[in-house]
Amino acid sequence: MSELTEQDVARGVCKHHVLRRSCEICDLEHENEELRRWVLWSARRLHKTYKDYVYDGFEELTGVKPERL
Repeated sequence: MSELTEQDVARGVCKHHVLRRSCEICDLEHENEELRRWVLWSARRLHKTYKDYVYDGFEELTGVKPERL
């Protein structure tokens, strides 16, 4: 087995760090999408008086125009 140089170790650490962060970002994106679905599910069960407030806030925060049911 050959000895590792500092550059090899640094590249390995960086690659490991990037892969770990990539997985974390993927998990957060999945969680964010699930939370968006829950917000819309909850909004659709509100009285019609309050629905528009939730839909407007959702659109303002996410930039996505939800289907208003």
